[in-house]
This record gives sequence, structure tokens and C-alpha cells, in this order.
Amino acid sequence: MAYDKDLRVKAVEAVEDGASQKSVAEMLNIGLASLERWIKRKRETGSVDAISPPGARRKIDKAGEVKLRAHLKENPESKTSELCKYMVSQGYEQVSKSTMNRLLKAMNISRKKNVSPS
Repeated sequence: MAYDKDLRVKAVEAVEDGASQKSVAEMLNIGLASLERWIKRKRETGSVDAISPPGARRKIDKAGEVKLRAHLKENPESKTSELCKYMVSQGYEQVSKSTMNRLLKAMNISRKKNVSPS
């Protein structure tokens, strides 16, 4: 859970003004570990700004999602492996079929094929 920057600043300033970490954490209803992290970050960087979330950057960005959506409108029956190849042809990094399926799910695109009655 990301706390508001104003709350982080207020909490760190309260500790710097002499209040105990435990009392500040209880008063503001925040975790003591969070407060300790903010104090450490302020000491090391001079700011209590939130840091970016962990993890690697996305291989297919929002612009790639727009291209993928347009491609799927023209080619609705494309296989996942074909979509992976299409994105490489558009200058994006190679992704696995599993990654493509997760991306399609995140984009709320169903991959159900039209099945003709037998």
C-alpha cells in the first residue's frame, strides 16, 4: 500500500522534531517498519518520495498494445505464436506465448476461437 507523500513527510518531520517512532506510527496509524524505511530514505536521499515498484520493464508498452489491438481487429483468428512474431516484426523484443497470453488477458482480450457446430 502506497502512503500519501504528505503523510510520509509529516511522519518523518514528527520524528525529527523529537517524537518517538513508535508514538508517531501509532498516532498516524502506519506501520513502524514503514516509518523506519522513510526515515532511512530521507537520510540517504534527502527525500521521502516513494520508489518505483520492483521488476523489469515491460517488453510491450502501451503503444505496442495499441498496435496489437489493431492487428487483432484485422486478424481475429491469429494464434498466440503468430502474435509474438508480429510484435517482433513491429520492433518489439521477443516474448513467449505465456507472456503474450498474460498481456492479452490484461488487455481483456479473449482468445476463444469461433467453433463451428459439428
